[in-house]
Amino acid sequence: MTARLGDGPNFTNSTDVDNLFADVEAGATFFTKGEKPIQIGYQGRFSDNTCINCAFIKGSIKF
Repeated sequence: MTARLGDGPNFTNSTDVDNLFADVEAGATFFTKGEKPIQIGYQGRFSDNTCINCAFIKGSIKF
């Protein structure tokens, strides 16, 4: 892949991509006393050459 940031010079990035991945996701939703949901969760992607981990917290309100 070749890219450029703003007016800077071009640069090239390449990587080997595995053919087999394991995607993992887990989470839970909790409700406050005012019935506002709060979600927490985990996402991961794993293969022979890749290990990606992510955690999140998400909230929402009615309007």
